[in-house]
Amino acid sequence: MKEIKFALAMLSATATTGCTQVTDIAKKFTAGNTASDTAPYIYLATYKHDNSLTLCISNAEDALRNNGFTENSGSHTEDTFGTVHADNPKGLVAAKIECDTNIGTIAFAVSSLNNDAAFDSFKRLRDAQW
Repeated sequence: MKEIKFALAMLSATATTGCTQVTDIAKKFTAGNTASDTAPYIYLATYKHDNSLTLCISNAEDALRNNGFTENSGSHTEDTFGTVHADNPKGLVAAKIECDTNIGTIAFAVSSLNNDAAFDSFKRLRDAQW
C-alpha cells in the first residue's frame, strides 16, 4: 500500500511543473516519511474561455505575476495548448495555468505543503481579473 501512496503523491506533486516542492517531497521519502506526511495540498479550477492562445497565456502570466508568483516562472506553448508556471518568492506555493484553445478551457492549480498558503493563493487567483 505504501508504494501506491508514493505514486499518488509524486503524481500530485508533478501536477504543478516547475514546483521546487517535488525535490523536497522526494527527500522526505528517502528519510522514511509516508506519502500522507509529504503530499502537497492542491486546489484546482477549470473555466471555459474563447480567447486566442496568445492572449490566454499573456493573461495567465499577468495573473500569476500580479498575485505574487514571480520566482521560477516559465511558459510553454504548442499549437492549441500552453502552460505557465511560477512559485511565490518564499517558495511555499507553486501555481500552474493551462490554456487549451482546442476545447476552450483554462485550468489552474495551486499547490503547497501548507494548506492555508495553498488555499489563500488559490482564492487570490480565482478572484483575479484575467
